[in-house]
Amino acid sequence: MLRYQCLRCGKIVEYLKVPGRTKEKPKNCSCGGELASVNKNVDNIKGGELMKIAMPAREGQVNAHFGTTQEFCIIELENGKVKNKQIISNEGLQHNHGGIANMLKNEQIEVIICGGIGGHMIQALEKLGLKVVNGAAGSLESVAEAYAAGNLVTRPVSCGCGGGGDGHHHHHHHGGGGCAH
Repeated sequence: MLRYQCLRCGKIVEYLKVPGRTKEKPKNCSCGGELASVNKNVDNIKGGELMKIAMPAREGQVNAHFGTTQEFCIIELENGKVKNKQIISNEGLQHNHGGIANMLKNEQIEVIICGGIGGHMIQALEKLGLKVVNGAAGSLESVAEAYAAGNLVTRPVSCGCGGGGDGHHHHHHHGGGGCAH
């Protein structure tokens, strides 16, 4: 089973992999957004490879508000399991998009997993080549291991771009910001 997540609406799309036939990913989500593989992370950690992810932390849980977090948990995964955990402070950098993005990039982070995050922050992180997975909730270790296994369930968190249709509601943080796509 191949899993893709829409970068626009956050929907998970699953495709049955047929050996020799399923090579390319589906073009786009039904909302028109680009699909990103959520299988890739599993491939990255085969053979003892390490993966480093960062999550805004609050009392052992994923902090729902990226912009106000005072610390990040850096988790090293090896073969899909938590190998190492460290907490780094971003005291004084709250809402400083470039400062937070550079701090995380300097830690050799590949992926940021978070709850709510604004469009400008997503842009700052993606500009440095970091992958952003938002809409996550729960304990830091369980979220990290679910991501490594390709099972992380995320709830789409609006980027404030005003896209979508009926039944689509947006939470605008700090005026919304631009869409990250």
